Amino acid sequence: MLEPPRYSTPDEYGELIKSLHAFTAIALFGFLDERAELRDQVIRTFIARGQTILESIEALWRMRHFQDCYSLYRCLLDRVFHLHVLDRDDSFEHFDDWCFLQQFKLANYARSHPGFQGRPEVHTFSENEKDRYQDLLRESSSPWRRPDPLKTAKDMDLAELYHLGYDYASQHVHPMANDGDEDFERITMLRTEPRFDQRSVLSNSILVQLLLVRNGLTASTFEWRRLFETFLEECRAFLLSGSKEYVVTFVKIASQGPDFKWARKRRM
Repeated sequence: MLEPPRYSTPDEYGELIKSLHAFTAIALFGFLDERAELRDQVIRTFIARGQTILESIEALWRMRHFQDCYSLYRCLLDRVFHLHVLDRDDSFEHFDDWCFLQQFKLANYARSHPGFQGRPEVHTFSENEKDRYQDLLRESSSPWRRPDPLKTAKDMDLAELYHLGYDYASQHVHPMANDGDEDFERITMLRTEPRFDQRSVLSNSILVQLLLVRNGLTASTFEWRRLFETFLEECRAFLLSGSKEYVVTFVKIASQGPDFKWARKRRM
């Protein structure tokens, strides 16, 4: 018989997420190198966005908005899948071009809409950006496509990330006949406690963000000091056993000061 999963307290998860926030800031400064490439710029935004999503999941969890936690959890997994394909195919430039085209089209539509003309929140493109858009339009259709989550998970030899993660969380993204039952009970106060232990989404979200950070650092054009990998592994160990060795390692990292170099350009 399988043993039930081990979960820490919400406050302990919160402590880890705070440590991850500080660690992420240190790592992101490592990307601020004049030798950073487009690949590195995309990766650092993935890591930063992933950390923000994780913190949002924690905030929603404390509000008992558990289904929204799962929606954002799927967003985290989506970033892991995207990063895997971008690194595997070395398609960061194609991805950047595709994103620029999509964002330009959306902003252009908003600017041309009578209700949005003159609105400051609609981005106004520079002449260089307009020229880039026209150049991309003249080229053949972008070879980049968003990755298929199931195929990507299988390619990573982690099909369970799709079946037990992405696909499972999708039921909280798309409307379901009974998806508002728990919200109904919470708002009307007919039930004051969750139907079951919801700490799993906190633990799993942290695990996916750790995977995103580790894969991002590995896929970058920089080599990172071993202490970074040790910290990430000890964070994972906390999720499995409750060990807090990651705290000691983080103190070692933080004590090096703001001028310490955690990364160097990888020899190609």
